[in-house]
Amino acid sequence: MKYKNVVCIYPYKEELKTVGFLPPIGLEYVASAIEDLVESLTILDLRYEKKTVSSFIDKNTDLVLVSHNWGIEEEFVKATINSIPEDITVIVGGRHATEYVIAREIVQKGIAGDIDGLSFRSNGTIVHNRNRRLAPLQSDFYPNRHLRRYNYMVTLDEYQSDIQIDLMLGSRGCPFNCKFCDFKFNPLGEKRKWSVRTPESVISEIKTIEAGVVGFADDIFTADMDWVERVCDLILKEGIRKKYVINARLEVAKRPEVLRKMYRAGFMVFLLGIESAHDKTLASMNKGFTTATVREYFEVLRKFNFIRCWMQ
Repeated sequence: MKYKNVVCIYPYKEELKTVGFLPPIGLEYVASAIEDLVESLTILDLRYEKKTVSSFIDKNTDLVLVSHNWGIEEEFVKATINSIPEDITVIVGGRHATEYVIAREIVQKGIAGDIDGLSFRSNGTIVHNRNRRLAPLQSDFYPNRHLRRYNYMVTLDEYQSDIQIDLMLGSRGCPFNCKFCDFKFNPLGEKRKWSVRTPESVISEIKTIEAGVVGFADDIFTADMDWVERVCDLILKEGIRKKYVINARLEVAKRPEVLRKMYRAGFMVFLLGIESAHDKTLASMNKGFTTATVREYFEVLRKFNFIRCWMQ
């Protein structure tokens, strides 16, 4: 292997939102991809660490992976990267990168011209390899939670509860086409096709999670309500007792029989993107519903004791 001792860094000191802190499962997916190839592997979440990054880097460290996701704390992120000794290879990825599989290829080959989706500096110039095609989500591939150094608890501003929370993915991408959304595109402007894991694999991962609250990081969890129903059936069959937070669309109200199962299975918080109270704006956004439809859907949703949060 080209690299043997790896440190993965989430390079922020503050949470992006007032609600947090949420685990950096992107790095944990990377860890799962390379764990069997390396001798040592450490994940650092700098929101929790009291020590400096240099405290975790020694003479054996030969690769540092940095998950850069948000346009915040830019000076701190730069300082973190610059603090890494120059003789260590540093790879910056994150939300804007394409696939965690790149990390596996880098560990195996080093910085190479045949790794699709990789850009790197060579002799003072920037080399851009061929674009990497977006692959479907793998059903049997989970984040490596065994490397966590911290417990993640539900917090709001300065208040921290004693409720442990975790994140997971049931699907990637979104089949809808709201005009304002940029999450559906990769940095090259390519839309990620919606792909979904098997319900059985979702349940298998839930069983490995200790936290009582699970947030699904899917762009849209309810794109296929038949799939949602199967997930609920399996949760109920297995007797799993957890609470779930999801991103959803108002169209879930079309399936009250599935909503009933979701409530029984523990789905507690629905994050709904209404976006506007004006029909003209909704049409310009290509949302696919009107204010009258919103009222109709909410008549159904009010029949269930969900926590409904909507954005506009």
